[in-house]
Amino acid sequence: MTLSLAVSQTSQSRTISFIEALGRDLRFTFRSLRHRPGFTLAVVISLALGIGANTAIFSGVDATLLRPLPVPHPRELVTVDIAASHLTQFGSSSYLDFTDFRSRSRAFARLAISQNASAGMSTGVGEPQIVYGLLVSGSFLSTLEVQPALGRDFRPEEDQAPGKYPVVIISHALWGRAFANDKNVIGRQVKLNSQTFTIIGVTPQSFTGISLFFRPDFYVPAMMAQGLSSDGNDMLSHRGYRGFDMIGRLQPGVTVAQAQAEINGIMRDLERTYPDTNKDTVAYVRTEFERRLAQGIQFPAVLMGLMVLVLLIACANVAGLLMARSTSRLREISTQIAVGASRATLVRHDRFVTVGVVA
Repeated sequence: MTLSLAVSQTSQSRTISFIEALGRDLRFTFRSLRHRPGFTLAVVISLALGIGANTAIFSGVDATLLRPLPVPHPRELVTVDIAASHLTQFGSSSYLDFTDFRSRSRAFARLAISQNASAGMSTGVGEPQIVYGLLVSGSFLSTLEVQPALGRDFRPEEDQAPGKYPVVIISHALWGRAFANDKNVIGRQVKLNSQTFTIIGVTPQSFTGISLFFRPDFYVPAMMAQGLSSDGNDMLSHRGYRGFDMIGRLQPGVTVAQAQAEINGIMRDLERTYPDTNKDTVAYVRTEFERRLAQGIQFPAVLMGLMVLVLLIACANVAGLLMARSTSRLREISTQIAVGASRATLVRHDRFVTVGVVA
């Protein structure tokens, strides 16, 4: 009992001594910073520039590479790339290849395709404007598990007959920009490239598309491709026209490897059936995140290298300033040693000065 009490008192004494020493060091730090405003400002600016640049660079890398897509369960999404040879792992699908995958595959719960498109849009009010969007399969939003905030999704029949159903779903951003968030926008007609389309839905504000570099204004069924593109007929009828990105969700319990094996079998059948367009083509099934990482790794790697370089430069600048300051403090340090200051105390003073500058 006596021994325990002695140990406890010793621990309390050491804690009190540490707190008192810490208080002295902090007071010394603030006095040093106050007496040398030029040095303090130079160090603060160097560190602020380095930390600010690194924060901006990392934010860019996070936004373009690391952040998941703004859809429910984004990690469950997979992509299918159709490449012309084994020389690349990236490529696009033709519409006819997509329909074969959709009808023959059992590994996918849903498959969808999309392709960038642009159009001149006229609402009948104000000046026409250029808008950018996607030609999509009717299953596009349902594959992503995105429900329109207003109106409805595409119906199955709107994904069957070319040119028969001129309907469009607009983005939440375009709804606000062109229609002032009018809730009566459903059923209104707009002209896209001189063809009249009926607005059937508005996407949620949180959904900004499947590309972190591109935010579509509208979504039109691929069956209406001819009205928006001069290649519209080729898109739907020529197997060799590969311009669609394919994305899907696997059936519960199905792995990416199993889906890859199934797609490989379908690709071999297509190669035998359509040798003119599908000879030597290969398919790659990956999670959406893996594909994005593989496709964009070079650009973020350069940015991360730049981030390290900027941080090293900032640290080198601060180190140079601290060395110059230490030279000017030789007399002060000698005096501290003469009055009994330990080396640990001297090092602690310099460390607290640096920490105080950063704070």
